[in-house]
Amino acid sequence: MEWQPIETAPKDDEAILITLHNARGEYVGQSVVYWSTYDNEGYADEGHWHCNASKHVSDRVSYTSPLSHWMPLPPPPANHQPRE
Repeated sequence: MEWQPIETAPKDDEAILITLHNARGEYVGQSVVYWSTYDNEGYADEGHWHCNASKHVSDRVSYTSPLSHWMPLPPPPANHQPRE
């Protein structure tokens, strides 16, 4: 998996990994996000990144610097058992 320009990120409900930078453009970490066209109250809007892979507990992503890169999440472990 390689980092890709954020402009190529899928804008659907697929969770992805993004890089985070501070206002000076310095790398500060990574976050899992997904694109949504609904706000936290369930109303349609222009679209934005949510900062949690779970659509049940999420917040709109807001950063002081624009997002620049993303990559797909790796697949779960082969012996992964979903929670019931």
